[in-house]
Amino acid sequence: MKHTANIIVLSLCIIQNWLIMNLVYFGSVFMAAVVYVLMALLLFLQRREGERSRVILAGLVLVSVLNYSSRIASLLQGEMPSLLVSVPMLIVGLFMVISYIIYPVEVISPGWITWKRLLRMYSPIGVLLVVYWISMRCGATYETYGTLVEMLPHLDQFGVWFRLLLCGMMFMPLLFILFPTYTKKYNNTNREWIRRYIVIFVVNSLGYIVVLAFDNLYVKAGYYFVSVGCELCLVYLELFVRLISRRTQQVPVIIPVPHPVEEVKVPCKYESLYNQLEAYMREEQLWSDPDLTIQQLAINLKTNRTDLGYAIREQGYENYTDYINRLRMDYFMQLVHRLPMATYQELFFEVGYRSKTTALRNFRQYYGCTPSEYFENYKGE
Repeated sequence: MKHTANIIVLSLCIIQNWLIMNLVYFGSVFMAAVVYVLMALLLFLQRREGERSRVILAGLVLVSVLNYSSRIASLLQGEMPSLLVSVPMLIVGLFMVISYIIYPVEVISPGWITWKRLLRMYSPIGVLLVVYWISMRCGATYETYGTLVEMLPHLDQFGVWFRLLLCGMMFMPLLFILFPTYTKKYNNTNREWIRRYIVIFVVNSLGYIVVLAFDNLYVKAGYYFVSVGCELCLVYLELFVRLISRRTQQVPVIIPVPHPVEEVKVPCKYESLYNQLEAYMREEQLWSDPDLTIQQLAINLKTNRTDLGYAIREQGYENYTDYINRLRMDYFMQLVHRLPMATYQELFFEVGYRSKTTALRNFRQYYGCTPSEYFENYKGE
């Protein structure tokens, strides 16, 4: 009797653990699907006319929703999807990975993506399918394996190392980012954004490889949280860090003249250099370039950064950064009056800031309050 009771207790524990694992897995998939739908709707509602990046990202998110929906349907029917590391499944995964590269390419160089270039980006998928078909015709066998770990002892088989090669290729699409030329048509990104996207992409891809390596419901559930977290980071970067701001000449603006902190007589040695700098800045509006450095300015003006720094400081500025920030703030104040429907955050990005925190800190430094407080007092006067 005691032995029978132990068997019953053990069976109940196994059933309980199985139910918990299935509930965790189902809840993770369902949560991911709901969050993805909300993110896709938010991106679509926040799209900008003439700019495709948010629409593209929303479409990619919806594709993930369709994938999760099929899994939810299977779970509701009592079917637990089993993991089989097959060539078709890995090629589909690679197809999705390449699809997620379309978004950053569109961000870096708006309009670079055309139908012809899109076909070239997906051409490796066609090549891999041809290789797979030829190998099958030549008698290559693809044994059934549930995880990558199970395949490791059989590396002498073509079907094994071909699948491992496909897993390694999950990271190759990052190279596509190097092909399009960075454009200033939209002043909407910088190297920091690209680095962040690469980190998010690598983390998500590594999570997928871990799922393939270990067929475990808790690992799968954990991957859904990682995937959703990565997607939330992308949406956050898109909506709040990389605000879209098209360079356009439709709105007439007065080129700002930087106001020195105090009146200082400019020595003759640097007067012509400072006048040359002012004329160049007025003509090119370079303060709106978030990647502009004093070294680049010095090269363009055919001088050196030391003399250029002296010319700037002798006008009453602390340094080059102070000079650029004052130009940006002057331009920001003009745009607030000329574009009343735009938000302060959008205008900060328009004048060259890529960090809301930095822009607000500089505004408070020069005006002693936040933009909202300043313009509330301005309206009251």
